[in-house]
Amino acid sequence: IINLEKTLPMFQEALKVAEELKFKIILSGAVEAWKVADELKKKDIPVIVGPVMTMPQESFDCYDAPFTCAAKLHQAGVRFCIRSTGASNTRNLPYDPRKDFTPITAAVEPVTCLAVHPSMPVNSVKEFLDYARANPGKVSYGSAGIGSVFHMIGESLQLTTGVQLTHVPYKGVPPAMADLVAGQIQSVFISMTNALPQMRGGKARILAVLESQRFARAPNIPTIGEAVPGFEKPASWFGFFGPAGLPPAITNRMHQEVSKVLNQAELRNSLEDSAFVIIGNTPAEFSELMRRSFDVYGKAVKAAGLKPE
Repeated sequence: IINLEKTLPMFQEALKVAEELKFKIILSGAVEAWKVADELKKKDIPVIVGPVMTMPQESFDCYDAPFTCAAKLHQAGVRFCIRSTGASNTRNLPYDPRKDFTPITAAVEPVTCLAVHPSMPVNSVKEFLDYARANPGKVSYGSAGIGSVFHMIGESLQLTTGVQLTHVPYKGVPPAMADLVAGQIQSVFISMTNALPQMRGGKARILAVLESQRFARAPNIPTIGEAVPGFEKPASWFGFFGPAGLPPAITNRMHQEVSKVLNQAELRNSLEDSAFVIIGNTPAEFSELMRRSFDVYGKAVKAAGLKPE
């Protein structure tokens, strides 16, 4: 399952291994996926191209979340998926993310930030928090939707600092950014890719990067941790997974091949230009990262009062 156009070269390398091992493959979301699919079909490799969320019911009986779909697809011969983190509020998930997949590597993570409307009388995270404390519940923040990583970031910040913010969920990132620029909301947790153009145009002010290290392409922007010690952002990595019980030899081979591509200078520059940072950790490190991600998300979900549906 492929849904990151900017890192297609990395995926193509993984597909070479999948082709060699004669695994079925699904590509989704990347425009270039069609080109890759055509080449694979010429070699009689089973490929399905299309948004996983809208696949026909008769194909693999999956209308639900991508991880659920991936779990079902493994039973049909599909052997790898690429997914990101996120909070689920679905009751009785038909899979166990800890047991039903083999972590291969967390490949990349988008750089995220806290941005405010220029009318906000704040120029730093400290000033933002002081203003929020002086105006409890009156400072709004937008996110890409309930349960999204940006919603969970807002909940984590409130949990860590004790400030009271008002969450305004949107159906995706673009409308949240549009309302910030229009002054309909005062702040937003969002990716740097979306925020930088608005900052350069004077339509938004970026107060901090939400990761633990400053972003190389914008080194003058501090991290939120510099003002809020102990803050840990809910993870937003994109990682490679195989089915449960994937043989170590295949797991390690996939990790090695993806790592080779991640270390290519051209790709690294392309990713950084698109505000992604490279992780490329080992399967063992990825397992630990997943464990920690579950813990952080769990606390944020509890703080948000999300109930399974």
